[in-house]
Amino acid sequence: MAGAPRVAGILLLQWAGGLRPGEAVQLSRDNLLPARLNSVNGDEALLMLGAKSGTKVGRPHCARILRSECPEAIAVVDAFFSST
Repeated sequence: MAGAPRVAGILLLQWAGGLRPGEAVQLSRDNLLPARLNSVNGDEALLMLGAKSGTKVGRPHCARILRSECPEAIAVVDAFFSST
């Protein structure tokens, strides 16, 4: 299954960020603030969802992921930025 790692990463971000399936599927680099830019020690990442990305409430919101709670999700966010 060629897309299995990508699907697994999206599911992990969905779970860690408390996102709805439609919100998770629409994530892109534009929606992610990686841990290395967001905090001094890289312990958190932000998933930023604008109203245009299909949020149920129809307004922008964000989800914060902490390394202490889900280090794997932080690794997925960082992998989005290390790939081309």
